[in-house]
Amino acid sequence: MKVKEFNPENLKELRTELNAQMAKIEKKFGIKINIGNMSYGVNEVSIKVKANTLTTTGTAITKEAKQFATYAKLGGYSHLKVGDRVEIAGTLLTIKGYNSRAHKSPIQLEANGRGYKCSESTLINKLPI
Repeated sequence: MKVKEFNPENLKELRTELNAQMAKIEKKFGIKINIGNMSYGVNEVSIKVKANTLTTTGTAITKEAKQFATYAKLGGYSHLKVGDRVEIAGTLLTIKGYNSRAHKSPIQLEANGRGYKCSESTLINKLPI
């Protein structure tokens, strides 16, 4: 398919193709690559690409994951670490990291591929499941 101008439909197809090609690169280099936002005009598209090294379990080592360990000691929840699962409001969530720019709810969580966030005070008394 030859692209004459960018639109949402052909950008979806482009993202799919980029993800397929990135999977080959991920395997070759042992990293995780994420295709992020695509900003486009009629004749130009800008694509944000992020690459991370992996832990021994195959999880991406992100800036937020590294920050979690630092802030956990300061915040009083050092008994938890990235990858631990906790139950909040009846939902089982996995800890993903700490966003230092989000002052009210800096803790990043995930359940079923969907991102969540909470405050440090919500996490203090939680035990890993």
